[in-house]
Amino acid sequence: MTSPTNRTVSYGQTSIHYELLQSARKTLEIAVHPDKRIVVKAPASLAPDSIDSKVISRGRWINKQIAKFSRFDPRTPARQYLGGESHLYLGRKYRLKIIESSNNLVLLKHGFFHIESTSRSPAQIKKLLDAWYKGRAERVMAEIFEACWQQFSQSGNGKLHGSKDGNDNSVGSFPIGTKSGTDLGKGGSHISSRLHGSKDGNDNSVGNFPFGTKSGTDLGRGGSRDGRRPMARGKPFLTLRKMKTRWGSMSTSGRLTLNLELIKAPRECIEYVVYHELCHLHHQNHGPAYYQLLDRTLPDWKRRKEQLEQSMA
Repeated sequence: MTSPTNRTVSYGQTSIHYELLQSARKTLEIAVHPDKRIVVKAPASLAPDSIDSKVISRGRWINKQIAKFSRFDPRTPARQYLGGESHLYLGRKYRLKIIESSNNLVLLKHGFFHIESTSRSPAQIKKLLDAWYKGRAERVMAEIFEACWQQFSQSGNGKLHGSKDGNDNSVGSFPIGTKSGTDLGKGGSHISSRLHGSKDGNDNSVGNFPFGTKSGTDLGRGGSRDGRRPMARGKPFLTLRKMKTRWGSMSTSGRLTLNLELIKAPRECIEYVVYHELCHLHHQNHGPAYYQLLDRTLPDWKRRKEQLEQSMA
């Protein structure tokens, strides 16, 4: 891969600044990230002027994504891990109460994170809180995955049923199908859950759930996946880990990886990521057939996607 270069093109009365990464890939991808960075990945053989033309052709779409992410400003500032600071768990905010003690302990009760620690240093508080999150994620996200898998495998490609909004902690509660707003999943553009954009070492993943939006110029999402192995169809093996660029991914071997940070999101948003990846067991790309299955499986996926973006901004 060549070193990243910064380029600028004119689109109407505005300028589009983007970061260009060229490598031995066969496809061109335009991604707009929540911090409104534009990253273009292109084949090394493609001339920069041709890439500029592609970016200009997607100018309207790019500006729409930037406007969409601007709605979420100001974003949550970096956490300082000090007493009184708010931290998320399953979509709700809880303030920190820090007590210096001979023990190291984290308890969630009465609307607060009660943290006993041998040190009040932010690094120590972060370490304790991260360990608490990891333990909760291993239990809660495994439960969500099991329930989602049961619904998904039993329903075939049919619609799931349940409560109206998913706030009762059930999964498979998806009768609300939002059809308004920008449908980035059809007609070429798609939401992909990408946060910031780097490799996570999952070379065979097909359902990368990055935290931003990608343009449909990602030609590699259609067809045969450039000769990659066919997808496994049995129950996926669940793994959890921190990822900088994805909410989740599904490998061709049937390994579902979820980002540990999802434990901070509302439960129905975690369900959304799980179902998004499960649909990749049937469709490796983000083409029309994939989104038809996602629509049938989770009719209100667009609402959940937007809720995920807003709650984790």
